[in-house]
Parts: sequence; C-alpha cells; structure tokens
Amino acid sequence: MFKRKKIKLYIHSSLHLGLQKKTKQAWNLGAGFAMLPGRLLRAIYKVCYHVGYALVVSFSGGVRFVAREIITTGDSLKKRLVILKKPEFAKTLIIFFGIALLGASIFQGLGMATKAVELKNRIIDSVFQGSQNLDQAKQSLENQDLEAASGKFLQAYNSFKNGQKEMENAGALLTGLLAVFPQKQDAENALEAAKLVSESGNQIIDFYKAFDGLKITAQGLQSNLPAGEALENLDSILLRASTNLKNAKLKILEVNADNLPSVQKQSFLEARDKILALENAMGNFREIFSLVKTIATGNKKVLILFQNNNELRATGGFLGTFGDMQLDNGKITKLHISSIYDLDGQLKEKILPPTPILNVNDRWFLRDSNWFAHFPDSAKKITSFYEKEGGETPDIILVLTPNFTIDLLKIIGPVDLPAHGVSLNADNFVELTQAVSSQSDSSPENKPKQILADLVPVLLQKLNELESDQWPAVLESLQQNFNSKQIVLYSRESDLQNKLAEFNWTGEILSTDRDYLSVVSSNLGGTKTDLDIKQEINLKSTIEDDGSVINELVIKRRNPLPKLDYTFNNSFIRIFVPEGSQLLENTGFDLKNLDNSNKEDYETDPDVYEWERNAVREVISGTTIGREAGKTFFGNWVRLEGGEERTIKLVYKLPFKIKDIDRYSLALQKQMGSSIQPFAYDLEFPNRQLEWSNFEIQDLQTSALKAQTALGRDRFFGLVFQKR
Repeated sequence: MFKRKKIKLYIHSSLHLGLQKKTKQAWNLGAGFAMLPGRLLRAIYKVCYHVGYALVVSFSGGVRFVAREIITTGDSLKKRLVILKKPEFAKTLIIFFGIALLGASIFQGLGMATKAVELKNRIIDSVFQGSQNLDQAKQSLENQDLEAASGKFLQAYNSFKNGQKEMENAGALLTGLLAVFPQKQDAENALEAAKLVSESGNQIIDFYKAFDGLKITAQGLQSNLPAGEALENLDSILLRASTNLKNAKLKILEVNADNLPSVQKQSFLEARDKILALENAMGNFREIFSLVKTIATGNKKVLILFQNNNELRATGGFLGTFGDMQLDNGKITKLHISSIYDLDGQLKEKILPPTPILNVNDRWFLRDSNWFAHFPDSAKKITSFYEKEGGETPDIILVLTPNFTIDLLKIIGPVDLPAHGVSLNADNFVELTQAVSSQSDSSPENKPKQILADLVPVLLQKLNELESDQWPAVLESLQQNFNSKQIVLYSRESDLQNKLAEFNWTGEILSTDRDYLSVVSSNLGGTKTDLDIKQEINLKSTIEDDGSVINELVIKRRNPLPKLDYTFNNSFIRIFVPEGSQLLENTGFDLKNLDNSNKEDYETDPDVYEWERNAVREVISGTTIGREAGKTFFGNWVRLEGGEERTIKLVYKLPFKIKDIDRYSLALQKQMGSSIQPFAYDLEFPNRQLEWSNFEIQDLQTSALKAQTALGRDRFFGLVFQKR
C-alpha cells in the first residue's frame, strides 16, 4: 500500500513540476511580448491558456488512467496491455496526441514570436545607437569638427544598416511572422530613411571639405583643381546628398505614425518634420549652387552696375558706377570699375528720354536707362546703351545697392584704403563713398568712383581670409539681399534667365489675374535723401454686393531731415495696379509740366514711344495713366522739403468682379532697392463669408479683416469667399 501511494505521489509531483516549468516558460514569453499591441497580447494569452489547459488536463488524465490500472492490478504485463484496447484509453490517447501536436505548434509559433521580439529589440538598439550618432554628428558640425562629424555620420549609417540587415537576414518563417504586424513595413521605411539621412550627412561633410579647398580671391576662384572642375565636383556631391534626402523624405512619409506608441509618436513627427525641412533646404541650396556654377563656368562677360538707393530709381537706384568683368571658368580675367559718366561721354546719338527724365536731362544716357520697373525691360535698355557707348554686349547684368556691401562689412570688419585716407565700415560706408564719389568731375585730380574700384579687390581678398564659421553669415546675407531685391540679375541666355526667375531674382513685375500693387519711386532732380524718407502704404479694398472691387490707396511720405537746400526729395511715383483699373479719385500730388515737343531733331526710342503713346494725362492733377509690363500705372510727382509730410490718396476700381464663390488675392511687390516699409491691408466684404486665407489676420470681423506687415520682400495674400 505504501509503495502504491509513493508512486501516485511521485506522479502528481512530476505533473506539478512540469506545469511549473511550462508556467515559467509562458511567463518568459509574456515578458517578451510586453512590447506588442494590447489586443494581440490578449488574443495570444487566450490561445495559450485554453490550449495549455487542455493539454495538461488530457495528459494528466491519461497518465492517471494508466497509473490507476497499474497500481490496482497485479496482473501480468499481458493483461496490462489489454488496457490499450479499452475505448476510454484510446479516446484519451487520441485527444492527448491531437492537443499535444496543436500545443507543439503553438509553442513553436511562440518560440518564433520570441525570436521576433528579440529581433525587434536588436533593431531598436541599432536605431537608438544610430540616433545617438546623428545627434553627436550634429554637435560636431556645430563645433566645426568635420572629421568627428564625418565619423559619427558613418557610425550612424552603419547602425541603421545593421538594423536593416537584422530584418533582411531573418529566416523566411520569421519574416512571414513579422509581416503580420503593421509595424514591420513602417520599421523598414523608417530604417531606410534614417540610413539615407546618415549617408547624405557624410556627403555634406564631403562638400564642406571640398568647398574649403575652393578660395575666393581678387583673381576669382582658386582651387587645387581647375575652378570649373572643382565646381562640377561640388555640384555632383550636392546632387547625391539632395537625392538621398529626397528618397528619405519619400520613405519617411510612408510611415504611419498611428502605429507608434503615443510616447514615441511626437518624437517621430518632430524627426519627420526635420527631415522634410532639411530636404527642402538642401534642394534649394543645390539649385542655387547649380546656378552659381552655371554663371561662373565658361566664358562670361558680366556688367556690374552699382545702384545708389539713396537716389532711388525704378530698378533700385541711380547708376553712378559700372564694372566690366570677364570670367573664364571662375577666373577673373578682367575687372574694370569706373564712373558711368566715362561711358556716357562716348554717346553720340541724341535720344529722347521718357518725359519725366526731362526734369534732370534733355537726353537719354546709360545712367538713366533703368527707367522701366520690370527689370528685364530695363536690362535690355541698359544693354542697348552700353553697346552704343562702346561696351561689349554683356552675357549677365548684375545690379546691386550698397546694402550688400554694408552687410559684408559687418561680417569681415573695417577695410582700410590708405590711398583715399579712409577706413570703411558698415556705419560710414554710405556717407564716405557718397562724399568721395560725388566730387565734381571738373577737378583734374579727382577720380570719380575710384574708391569703389579699389574696394572690390580688397573685399574679395577679405572673403578669402574668412574663417569657415563666418561663411554661413555671408550666405545668409546674400540670400536676404536677393529676397529684398537689393541684388538683381539678368541673363540674355533664356534657360539661365528662367532659372533665375524661379527664385524671384530677376526683378520682374509678376503676372496676376487678381489684385496687384507696387509703388515705384524715381528720384529725379532731388538730392540723395531716399534712405531718410519714411513711407507707409495703406490699402483698403471693398468687395461690393455685385462683386466689384473698389480700392482706396493711401501713401504717407515724410521727410524727417531739416529744411535745407540739399535735403529736398523730388520723385516721380508710379503706382502699378491690375491692367484696366479705372482711376476714380486722386489727391496729394504736385503738378509739374514737362514739354518734349521741341525735340524734333532727337531720335525716338521705340519702347519710350510705346510708353508715351499708351499714356493719358489728366488735366487737373497732371496724373499720368499709362500701361507698362502688363499693368496699369498711375504716375505723378511728389516733392518733399525737409520736415514736410504728404498724404497721397487714390481711389480706383479693379477690372474684374468676385463671383458668389471665388478666390481673391493681392500680389504686393516691393520696389527694388527700397527700404523696408510698413504696409496695412483692410478688406471689407459685406454679404460674404471668408472661407480660407493664407496669411495672419490681426483683426477678423464678420464682414471685414485687417492685416499688417513689413514690406521687406514681395508678399502674396490669398483668400476664398462665399456669398451669403
């Protein structure tokens, strides 16, 4: 009896220990699956519980049945084997083996799932390590440590690549199991994007290193390689980096952020936004560099025109100084800078200028040729006069105001010019160069504009001596001056001109089919005072019930200088509006009569003839209503003495109507060379509802809105209205 009890106890103990062992395995599996989604965990738990329970019950039942027969009978082995024939045992055995096979399958699947969890953890480790390396690479870049940054980018690349290999090298069964989880595809896309970002980082480092070997000197670009080849190499590196970032953007956009845990979702979205911003910035930079390469390589004749925006003209300022430069694959083979009067003295033809220019000159010269507000039109006229006055046809025309030079002086510091007895810096540049270059040409000792001729090579040499951490400031300043139209370019090669126009670097008056406004001032006969003039522009637009639009434009101009003989400002102002706009009212202008009828022996320029022929002059106010560059303009004079303030008001009707559901927009363009001016926009739309706008509204009411901005660059205001 004791022996039978001992055997029974042993069997129960074995079963209990076995169940404990399986329970421990199940616990380990559960811990591994803790990172899986909750719904999937609950499903796995239920399957494991019921199958495991059935397996244990069946197994223990069968064993108990056999044990009972063995213990309770002392029969021979032959009699014991008869047990196998009993239907109860056969039924139990079949159920046991069936459930055992199912259980084996389940636990094999769970074993594979455990491997999947382990793989997931290894991938996460790779991603974590790669992310750390990327952060360290960024820090090394900020510290100007290119070697360390390059190493960290490479380590990040290898980490993300290892994560990819973990997934690629997994067995077919494991890969199939991973495929049932929606995160698998997201993980693959995220890893590929991270790898591409790391690779582009190394390419950016390569660009920095190659760029560091390219020097800007008074003789142009210098490098260990020929300048053209060096620029081509840099462009190729940027193309690869830009392509990798573009592909990274496509991959990261395929990742479903909703599949991520909430604690990680925000970090992912921030990283995604950074990749998108980086891809956009790199794409723009690569296109800009490609433009620079196109301009610098090959043989180019470049006409540089220094515009004095203290004596404002339509394209930025008075053309007082010119530079004749020739480039041969980045090398400056010729650079001659001189006074514009040296060329104007060579002009033999007597050409009749646009009527307003008669206030300063009875003939048209190169110095006044930038009359048209659409710079490509002025550039063609500049080219024509330059050829007439002995110059070779330029491939590229570059016009710039002193603003960019001032910004450079802020970065590189003062420049000493001992021959002129001056030290130029950002604060005194305008004052000193204006004083020196404005001396009378009658003095035999005077060399007008020579100070600028001597300054340019020194500036180029100073740029060559800049530290690498100063170059971002130079590039940022260059971009700001392009955006604010202190620098404008024109190319007579159409493909290059179209590329320049895409960046809005060509000073074009934009073509629009809705509202448009640009206020363009030309200082004719006034003193150099435009940098002191304060101007505010206020536009109020009212959408009538029938869809008509009435604009009320108020321009406030103030001269803060004391009233002296040399502080007055005398400007012809053109207000460009949509073509076909109807002037209803205008006040605040000065009446000035200029007569060109006694110029019969003068040549007539065809573009001036068209400009004059399409213009109508009001008798009472003297306001000219004309057509230019696909716009209607209202033009008239404003003379401001020192200390004087003037308000100009115009009311005009636009040539289109707003439909019941329609878009409405205002393209607002800044004049080239002008200072930043405040702009206020009031829009009234009774019986209409605002559905959408693309700009910040300071005051929105039921049927009106107000917005304000600083007019330092071109702006676009877009809206959608629906009639109530």
